[in-house]
Amino acid sequence: MGIYKEILDSIQEKALSSKDRKKLEDSDFGVPELRKYPLTDKEHVTLAIRYFDKCPKEYQPELAKNIIKKIKEYDIHPKVSPDNGFYQYYKDYMNEMADYDNFCKFILEVTSK
Repeated sequence: MGIYKEILDSIQEKALSSKDRKKLEDSDFGVPELRKYPLTDKEHVTLAIRYFDKCPKEYQPELAKNIIKKIKEYDIHPKVSPDNGFYQYYKDYMNEMADYDNFCKFILEVTSK
């Protein structure tokens, strides 16, 4: 029961009251039109990643885009399992970041000569 208790405790600890949830802007959610997957802090972003596969397929690209935006904002470096639907989006993001880093290193090398 260990992992299930951990997940349940995490959800209960970070659960937003309906009053708090109503105060949030639509843009605070991973899927704004459904007002699902709040992304108000690091813990909620982590939970959105964990439950990514529960999101209807048609909303997953939007949820992934919003999660990545919050990953950047909160400077989060999550571990994402290849079994998680978010993995491909995250992998693409990480590849883009690596390409950008390599480009910056190249520019520094060229300009410092």
